[in-house]
Amino acid sequence: IGTQDTFAIAAHEGWHQYTQTTFAGRLPQWLEEGCATYCEGFRWSTIEPGRAVFAAWSNVERFDRLRDAHRAGTLMSLRTLLSAEPAVLLAGSTNATLDYYAQLWALMHFLREGAEGRYRSGLIQALQDASAGRLKRTRIGAMQQRVTGARSFGERVFQTYMSDNFAMANAEYQAFIERVVAPGSKQLIVAGQSPVR
Repeated sequence: IGTQDTFAIAAHEGWHQYTQTTFAGRLPQWLEEGCATYCEGFRWSTIEPGRAVFAAWSNVERFDRLRDAHRAGTLMSLRTLLSAEPAVLLAGSTNATLDYYAQLWALMHFLREGAEGRYRSGLIQALQDASAGRLKRTRIGAMQQRVTGARSFGERVFQTYMSDNFAMANAEYQAFIERVVAPGSKQLIVAGQSPVR
């Protein structure tokens, strides 16, 4: 499949191996796959030829798919994204599956950089709690009263750690995507730079 795709897939699957080996608790599907897509981005070192350098924004395949879905008006809402199952999407449409992964890639960047960094600490805490086996027991269980109306584990995790206001978070996320796919952004993506700074 070529060197570029081999490295990207190795990084993606490496994340899954890492969480399955070291995490005491499971992540919701959106966070597991989102982190895996985030790990795919890399560039070749200009100092040491042949050495890959991690650069999360440098993921042209995910960017192109995100831009195409945005243009086609097929982006999922945040709430739908948090509950989606890749296996179900794959059974229905390859394009829907690719759109899902592209949106998760954008979601990870949004949670790290978007909304003036408001969601970053929640993202870190969710990963730490899952790693220690506390995600369900400590956080989700203790805050069950606050996270009413969630349809899935993925939604409950987002409500508990990031925001319980889906409408506001979705509006911020969609606005973030608008900035990511704006004209001229692809040059920054190719260079491994954030298009939203």
